[in-house]
Amino acid sequence: MTHIEKQIQRLCREICKMQSDGRCVFCGDPAEAHHLFFDGKHRANWQARTDPDYFTALCGKCHRHAKFAPHVNATKFWKKLAKHIEPKKMCKILDMKYALRTFEKPDCKAIHARLVEQYKKLKETHWMDADIEPEYGRVKP
Repeated sequence: MTHIEKQIQRLCREICKMQSDGRCVFCGDPAEAHHLFFDGKHRANWQARTDPDYFTALCGKCHRHAKFAPHVNATKFWKKLAKHIEPKKMCKILDMKYALRTFEKPDCKAIHARLVEQYKKLKETHWMDADIEPEYGRVKP
């Protein structure tokens, strides 16, 4: 993974956490952002890896140990997730989940610029302080 790809992943995670106010979508505990698509089928899908809508905020318990955790029982996870997020976002997620087309690698610089702008807009309205320098769009070391 290149440096800019790592920055893109970091921005997606920060935006996801800001959108959920840093709380788990299921229980409300402090959370981290996680990919919704973690299987091999979607690993090469750049759209799924570079759009904050394809991440969700989960605490450690709900991510790894609960009976509905995505790595424990994916079916239960998807059913529970559908009850906890807005329908429009869920439709977008399901469209990606069942997409059968292949995806080409897009322009990482354009994606990074779009995410920096999205981050700046969220930063203006949210209380959370992330480790990203908004004026440069770079991740702090």
